[in-house]
Amino acid sequence: GVVAAGGQGKLMLDPERREMTILAAKQILVIASLKENEKNEAMLALVRSPNQKLRSESHNYIISRLSHSELRNHYRDELVSLIRDADPEIQRTGLQGIQFVQAQDAISRMAELTRSGNLGVVSAASMALGQYDTQESVSALIALTTHQDPQMRIRACIDIDNSRRPEAKQALRELLDDKDPKVRAMGPRGLVYWLRRNEADDILPQLVEMLGDVDSEVRASEADKLGECRKSELVPPLLAALKKAPQDENMNRAILQALYCHYSKGDAKAKEFIDKDIEPIIAALKSGGPSDAFGPSFQAVGILGLSSRPEAKEALKWAVRSHPNGEIRAYAKRSLPK
Repeated sequence: GVVAAGGQGKLMLDPERREMTILAAKQILVIASLKENEKNEAMLALVRSPNQKLRSESHNYIISRLSHSELRNHYRDELVSLIRDADPEIQRTGLQGIQFVQAQDAISRMAELTRSGNLGVVSAASMALGQYDTQESVSALIALTTHQDPQMRIRACIDIDNSRRPEAKQALRELLDDKDPKVRAMGPRGLVYWLRRNEADDILPQLVEMLGDVDSEVRASEADKLGECRKSELVPPLLAALKKAPQDENMNRAILQALYCHYSKGDAKAKEFIDKDIEPIIAALKSGGPSDAFGPSFQAVGILGLSSRPEAKEALKWAVRSHPNGEIRAYAKRSLPK
């Protein structure tokens, strides 16, 4: 048999695979006509089918449809049974399916699966544990922050960020010193909720120091996240970083975005710091090119539009007349005081 493959060519199916595909297609068509509850049960039953095509369809259905269905909690026990299976493929399906279902009694099994040799299972177990904030779930995620694979450390950093437990905060803090720059860049993102709650004072000096990290992605991530904390003492180091040359565009955008957050949502001291040192923000506006629609110039206009300094108003007038990007010219015009 010959089957078109995404318009890119043709695949020759051997007779056995062809028969398996046809049988699977017929069964899926029958299931598609069922009521939602019957359809969900039928697709769950196929997860252990000897037909590889049906197993694949079941997996996709469970993680994309069933896990988001309003009826998902009705199948809690079936999903828990999947994560207790010995087959890693079925474990992963169950973990992804149970991600939005409350199953506290299965936390121990989820924690156990974070130690699997299958990285797909480990990643799915981390995501499933992320909705809980118990000692057992957080301990498993903390252990993953030291996993030998940097992608697993990043995954754990994302999934532990909702925890209010001090040990979770300490684990995220240790990731700020990770040898892998992508992990270091993720560390500040994991601390966002601590920063927003103003519960990261003990970490702020280290976060400020990371504005000078050797890796540009780490520096930009750090600058961006310093806008999440309403501490006016963070403004001077952000301004100092903005004046430091040479600086890449992503870093400048992140710094200016953080400064905008401080100016628009911070206290009077933060505004005072920025107004006294407005020149580097004006320079960022004027350095933008024709393609700088949402880069540093965009963020600079946002700050200048809030400032009462005459230099800010003049810079906006300049942008209306002369900025090489049309969207920035229009934004500057809207931002001028009436």
